[in-house]
Amino acid sequence: MAIISGTPTSYTKPGVTVNLNINDSSTGSNEFLVLVMGNATSGTAMYGKTGPYLFTTLDQLASDFGKTSDIYTIIEQYQLTDSSTSLYAINLIATNESTSTVSNGNIKSITSNLNSTASATDPAGTAIAATGGSGTGATFDVTSTPSASKFLPASVAINNPGTGYKVGDTLTITGVGTLTVATVDETTITGVTDDVLMEQTLATIGDIEFDLVIGTLSSAAAIQGWQTYAEKAWSATSELYGIYITAKQASSVNAFITAAADFTSADKTVVFPCPMSLSPARLIGQAAAEIATRTQISPSLPLRSWALGIGVVPLAERMPQSVLDTLFANGYSTISYDRAGNPTIQRTRIAATLSST
Repeated sequence: MAIISGTPTSYTKPGVTVNLNINDSSTGSNEFLVLVMGNATSGTAMYGKTGPYLFTTLDQLASDFGKTSDIYTIIEQYQLTDSSTSLYAINLIATNESTSTVSNGNIKSITSNLNSTASATDPAGTAIAATGGSGTGATFDVTSTPSASKFLPASVAINNPGTGYKVGDTLTITGVGTLTVATVDETTITGVTDDVLMEQTLATIGDIEFDLVIGTLSSAAAIQGWQTYAEKAWSATSELYGIYITAKQASSVNAFITAAADFTSADKTVVFPCPMSLSPARLIGQAAAEIATRTQISPSLPLRSWALGIGVVPLAERMPQSVLDTLFANGYSTISYDRAGNPTIQRTRIAATLSST
């Protein structure tokens, strides 16, 4: 038997050291930060103001934002699970508001283009519906005059002004002619779109870097506003850094599927489908707290299979697994239910867009 001495090449020799040069200016804080967005209640200290607000106590939060505000509800629920993470609150308010005039849909006056050819059928009547236009429900009273044993429409008057109509809408009554909406009741509202609201509010946080941003704005415009801001401010492209967590509430599966287009094109967003019987603010707060807690313990922990404990969902609102799979395929995180209707986060999905590379 031959004995050969030596060190296998696969074995690391002891005594090997590595020298690392660390540039202090490149190091940063590892503190996990969460930003909660919502609307301060009218009359509170933060109403009409914006900028990051470091949360201290629920009593102070109730005084400054209002106990009925989304911010208070989200943070109150969040702290039931995670009471150690640093929380900031920020009021959703735009700094450069724009004014727009919108119709409330009541037709005030019309112009008519009546048929000039006599008909054997008398078109006169009351509460006659018309087709066309952007609204619904308008009806008209029509009079006629005889013409050589036939009839011509003589006048048209508004019977029911309907709702949702705009100036310039063209309506048609068969056998009578066409009507054009001349004036409508109007109400002037001041506000901005959700994307501007999101961007202008987030711009006030300065250089603070947040791991999670949570709020109730879940429209396509709002999430696009979030994405635009995050790309400009942080350029975050991976991991759990700068994720926006929100919830979409709808009364039907079809409504959820239709709304999926609002966020599946956005970057780094977690959207939970919220049944009508649950509070979106409490769903967001509880889900975000679980994500923050598990991520800080270990990024490898699965973000799934935890009970929400925020209420019971009736049988009519519970969705079978086949529907949950469809929602997941459309970019939603999913919520399952036990026999009693207690909701559980089933799978958490981060919606993102593939880059051109």
